[in-house]
Amino acid sequence: MPKKKFGPDDIFYNTVKTYPQYDIDYYFNQSYINNKQTQGDEVQSGSLSLYELNVDRGGETELIHPFIIKNENDLNIAFKNTTSATEYQQQFALNSGISSSYPLTSSVSRERLIGEGSGPSYSSFDIIDGVSSEGSVYKIFGLENTLNKNKIYSPKFDFNEYYVDGVINNKASSIQTAAGPHQKYMTLFIFPEIFKAQKVNPGSIEINFYITGTLLATAKDTKRNGELIETHGPRTGSVIGTISYAEGMMLLTGNYNLNSTVQDGYLCPVTGTSTTEKGPGKVELQSGWRDNPKWAHFGAYQSFIRSSDSNLSRSYAPASSSYELKFQGTNTVPTLTMFAHADKNEFNWSNNLSYLDRDIATSETSNYQDIVVAQTGSVLYEEKEYIPVKNTISSSFDNYSASYQDQTFISKVNILDEDGNIIAIAKMAKPVTKTNSTDYTFKLKIDL
Repeated sequence: MPKKKFGPDDIFYNTVKTYPQYDIDYYFNQSYINNKQTQGDEVQSGSLSLYELNVDRGGETELIHPFIIKNENDLNIAFKNTTSATEYQQQFALNSGISSSYPLTSSVSRERLIGEGSGPSYSSFDIIDGVSSEGSVYKIFGLENTLNKNKIYSPKFDFNEYYVDGVINNKASSIQTAAGPHQKYMTLFIFPEIFKAQKVNPGSIEINFYITGTLLATAKDTKRNGELIETHGPRTGSVIGTISYAEGMMLLTGNYNLNSTVQDGYLCPVTGTSTTEKGPGKVELQSGWRDNPKWAHFGAYQSFIRSSDSNLSRSYAPASSSYELKFQGTNTVPTLTMFAHADKNEFNWSNNLSYLDRDIATSETSNYQDIVVAQTGSVLYEEKEYIPVKNTISSSFDNYSASYQDQTFISKVNILDEDGNIIAIAKMAKPVTKTNSTDYTFKLKIDL
């Protein structure tokens, strides 16, 4: 196999920046990414599979899964112990295993923050079963430094002025009473890395709020500074929230009514709670679940009430509202470009067995060893001086053999390391004809 070194001008390192587009639609317990309800039979609506494993395996098909076995390969290796020795041995006995499951998925998450009370000021956060949780309060407190860092782009990121009122009390009896929000309602969207990659592309965010299929309001970052400004609706020009592009985090704080004559079940619990029971005729409906459309209610599409329930039940779910979230990620891909040259009078020999003319080599055998090797031994390997090569040059005339010329067919290019090990292979869709009078340059590109 002929080899050739790359020259100093044959290898280039560069970067390709891409902006994958996402259009996520939400409506009454269903979400769609780029007009696709799912990315596979085993992938939940509105989610992306991280490793594309088991995405279409279902029914009786056994699902593949990751696992490890304690002391499978080395009796001196054990799992790190964070419990008592007795409990540890009971949980992970010798040769016991730990397993997980595929597919692993990711989605743009939405969390609700609610102020306790009917009006400002709010001294604490309200934890409502199935609607808001303590975990969301921990997150908003943990975002103080991130939000304040972005004040260089806009004063609307000021944590103490727009999100949480006052200093967080670390000695409070509960996390929800440690501090209070400025707004009655806030909604936190988190964009995972599989969507945003390095960051959300600044200025690409757009959110649309629909009622019964009619566009009610639109907000965009027209200044590209993280401010979400209403561009269509009752208060055009108002800032209704902010987005931290690098962190992939969006906070909606608009609490004014987008339509005072319409109500929908934006505060309906996502799952059944201690005060509710699933099923038509069994649900304890509550008027507090309904509210006028607000930007802070954007994305409230989930409910324990289903479309199969009665019309009365569905009226307490967010059944009249739908939402559209548009944005772009930013994916920087380092690439390596290599130019492999096949100059004139080069690469005119092949190790392919079909390269030899077996018909004229011998009438007794067509074995490669007999055709090529003259003699071999413990200290010697010698090939024959004359080895017949098949003439593959086609003639323009019928029943006429064209004059012999060296001709090979390049089907792949192997990339070797310094030790001669193959580290990459580039295959041609169709073999390239190479003669002594022609030269080629193959452009090879790989994402690092």
